[in-house]
Amino acid sequence: MAIIQSLKALNRRRLERRHQARQMPQPRVQLKSTNGSTMTLASKEVHLSGRSSRVFHYRPDSTGDLGVMRQIFESKDYDLHHWPQGQKIIDLFELLRLHGKTGLILDLGANIGASAVFFAERYEGVRIICVEPDPSNCDILELNLRNTDHALFRGAIASVSGSITLIDPGHGDWGFRTQALTPGQAVKAEVPADTVDNLLALWGKKCVPIVAKIDIEGAEADLFQGACDWIDLFPCIIIELHDWMLPGQGTSRNFLRQVASRDLDFVHRGENIFVFNTSLIHTLTDQCVSIS
Repeated sequence: MAIIQSLKALNRRRLERRHQARQMPQPRVQLKSTNGSTMTLASKEVHLSGRSSRVFHYRPDSTGDLGVMRQIFESKDYDLHHWPQGQKIIDLFELLRLHGKTGLILDLGANIGASAVFFAERYEGVRIICVEPDPSNCDILELNLRNTDHALFRGAIASVSGSITLIDPGHGDWGFRTQALTPGQAVKAEVPADTVDNLLALWGKKCVPIVAKIDIEGAEADLFQGACDWIDLFPCIIIELHDWMLPGQGTSRNFLRQVASRDLDFVHRGENIFVFNTSLIHTLTDQCVSIS
């Protein structure tokens, strides 16, 4: 009985400390962006692994930043524990780490870095290639990913290299979209665009591709047109499709055509589809085990 009472008292003290932490004023950070302006950022301590916590910075007046944090840190939208295939991916990350190999995560539509921080904290020793077209989001992402193994492409992912238009349809900081350059169109910015193959060749050498996370606000229509051999390199793809946001445009059609011709498992949670290549999972796992 005394042990139970002690545990209850300990739990009460933990809850009180958490409540006090929520009531404390959020510390502010002044971040000078690449365009010369200064952003005032709030900070939040996030707990994503049993190893440590991490301070995450965001714009306190941004509904997009708050929404992203809620989805990833609270709802844990990218958690893989829910399915046997996902657990095998988690085990594969650990096997790679134990054998001195680096698992690679591709974060397309990295925003301010919440998803990349989630992955970096959950899977020790990974490398993350981030792609984000909005300059302000990139500046905050770089701050949030300090002391992690990452690379950042300040531009858009596309089916071909070149330039592309960044537009603001009015959905906030998590809803910027890219599209082909249109003469005379008012745009937020013109940004470089590159392909998955080029980014993997540049920053993914000596790494083992494991997860590709894709949330690019409808640009999946362009990304998945033509040949997409890189799909076969990743045993897990996490994607949000945007037919709900762009009705009648068929933005998911090219993705569905690509994956329909492959032997893959599909599960769904929240806004995302999780695609697992079980054959590749087994192959990579066997390769790690054979090294032992």
